[in-house]
Amino acid sequence: MVTIKKDFNLRFNPKTIMHLIDCSEDSPVYSEMLEEFYDLSEKSIAHIKPIALMSYGEIPEAIRDELLPEGCKALFCLISVGNELSRLSTSAFDKGDCVAGLMYDAMADDMLFQIDGILKQDAVEFCKKENMGILKRLEAPTDIEMEFQKLIWEKTDANKIAGINIKSSFMFDPVKTIAHIYLLDEGCKSMNIHSNCEGCASHDTCKLKKCEPKKVTVLSQKSSKDIILKENQSLLDALIENELYVPAICGGRGTCGKCGIILQKGSIPISDEDNKFFSKDELASGMRLSCKAYPDTDCVISLNQDEDDFEVLTDYSGSDNSNSVDDYGSSSQKVVVDIGTTTIAMQRIDSITGQVYQTYSAINKQRAYGADVISRIQASNDGKSEELKKTIREELQAGLKTLIKKDSKIQHIFLAGNTTMVHLFMGYSCKTLGQFPFNAYNLNTIDTEFRNLPLTILPGISTFVGADITSGILACDIGEDEKTSMLIDIGTNGEMAIGNKNRILVASTAAGPAFEGGNISCGTGSIKGAVCGVEMSDGLLTTINTIGDSEPVGICGTGVIEIVSELLENNLIDETGRLNDEYFDDGFFIAFSKDNQKLCLTQKDIREVQLAKSAIRAGIETLILRYGISYNEIDTIYLAGGFGYKMNIEKAIKIGMLPEEFRNKIVSVGNSSLNGCVKYATDITLRGKAEEICKRAIEISLSDDKAFNSLYAQHMLFNNMIIEEE
Repeated sequence: MVTIKKDFNLRFNPKTIMHLIDCSEDSPVYSEMLEEFYDLSEKSIAHIKPIALMSYGEIPEAIRDELLPEGCKALFCLISVGNELSRLSTSAFDKGDCVAGLMYDAMADDMLFQIDGILKQDAVEFCKKENMGILKRLEAPTDIEMEFQKLIWEKTDANKIAGINIKSSFMFDPVKTIAHIYLLDEGCKSMNIHSNCEGCASHDTCKLKKCEPKKVTVLSQKSSKDIILKENQSLLDALIENELYVPAICGGRGTCGKCGIILQKGSIPISDEDNKFFSKDELASGMRLSCKAYPDTDCVISLNQDEDDFEVLTDYSGSDNSNSVDDYGSSSQKVVVDIGTTTIAMQRIDSITGQVYQTYSAINKQRAYGADVISRIQASNDGKSEELKKTIREELQAGLKTLIKKDSKIQHIFLAGNTTMVHLFMGYSCKTLGQFPFNAYNLNTIDTEFRNLPLTILPGISTFVGADITSGILACDIGEDEKTSMLIDIGTNGEMAIGNKNRILVASTAAGPAFEGGNISCGTGSIKGAVCGVEMSDGLLTTINTIGDSEPVGICGTGVIEIVSELLENNLIDETGRLNDEYFDDGFFIAFSKDNQKLCLTQKDIREVQLAKSAIRAGIETLILRYGISYNEIDTIYLAGGFGYKMNIEKAIKIGMLPEEFRNKIVSVGNSSLNGCVKYATDITLRGKAEEICKRAIEISLSDDKAFNSLYAQHMLFNNMIIEEE
């Protein structure tokens, strides 16, 4: 028996019509087009001949065998609005009136989808009465072959009831006719009435697509969490929105290959970027880039990297970080914070002595928006300022929750960080940070509050040399000593200062993320299992060290330096950086990872190291040159930052990242930014000294410095150059 429905109280939806013809409200012709719509709609409504047919029956063998258990039923549905609007559209186009032609066609589509929505509810009501659920909606050609349209046409008796014909191509006449099948089952409790928009061949062009939210179960080492993806939302964006961390070195552009996840269940189409970064075996095992992942179905994924165990440097020269003493009530205390681009370090200290009572460290989850400050600036300028601010403030709050106990007498928080991190923390606009002339919104000492506690942010020197370097200069007493010293903080950026109590020069060079595992094919951060050191003999690896002595998962920055140094030592790389022919195509094999993937250092990886080490070396030599002294006149080289703290100095010199003349002058000072914060928090006179340092420090702009550009090109080679006066 066929259910027939003809009485529909419908009116054209102007918003839908304007959307279908690609005319948005900000279009200069929007008002004119809307007026045209109202003129045509009055004439057109009488030409609509809507009809909906629905028939209950048996599932054909061809469908049942493939998809369903025996005994399943179906609703066969057919909807049409007749031929009149199509004829009006054709006539308008023939007369050269394209606007009217488009309008009539859009009106017919609007009516079809409105009727379809009404019929969906009729289908649900029918199933409720029959105590059935709807398993799935099938449409041709997305879910079933076109020939099944003839089956629906026959089941609904469409020719006899409505005069609808079907051609040998299985297309309907009238053209504005659609058909589908609802699969029913008594054991089903759901009403899955929606179209499979993602699977449709017209998914990218259809103006009325409606993709149902997808549920994704995310498995990590410690927990699982269900998240819901919005329409057209990438998996990476959904993970970030749900505070699940995935490193995205490139900021989600699909160029770094670091935001990988593993599909355990469900369907995520393979993207072009997936094919670029993953082998066939890896793709078959479910590897996908989350930034380019748009699931077809509900799915279960696991995170490819869990960086909760990221090694964060909180040690610094001369400090007692043993946390062996913990006294919550005997003295007033303060909290010091270093916000780095990659990590966050916090300590609860004695207000007078600087004694460290407790330490907290974490990954900076802003890494999901990109590994470097440029990516974060871009993300902020693209409308994600509030998300970035929220991310860093929530991490600071988590740290305070760990550090501050019930009886703690916390007086004050002191914070240092690079200029971009301070801007993102404060919610300042970053528009002028990323474009010439690169002006900061605020470089001054900032006195504010955080969670009802006074908060002081140390002053910065420039857009590219921030409060973390000011704090490092305080930590190393560079602004107080008669002797000339140099501070080098190596990370994604290489910030450096040279000077004494009389004069200070500073500079910043973009080393890129290679020293933190970014832009390296098998690179990773400083997490458990990261290859951090190697030894070779006669061209063969004899020793491989990993963080935590765990199974290998990737290669971190220190490991990259050591591998390149050993390859040079064993003549497997020439001075131009070219790998020997044996390894040129596939790279030099290091180890199998814990999931049995090959970890190799490739030719491209070596080029990334060359770019990074050259930027650091050229920056050092340019700063020394502009200061007007020789290597011999520098008393001490303070090497700061997590990478510098763990780095093998001899091997860094071997690849030419550091000058040979530095060999016996280098002192690794660890987290100098945190150390400077401690000094600042415990010595009231250092506020004035910090501000004085920022006033008299002169920044050397390396980007337009001829010496830097020349040295940068020279130090791309793997040999040591000598500073020449210019």
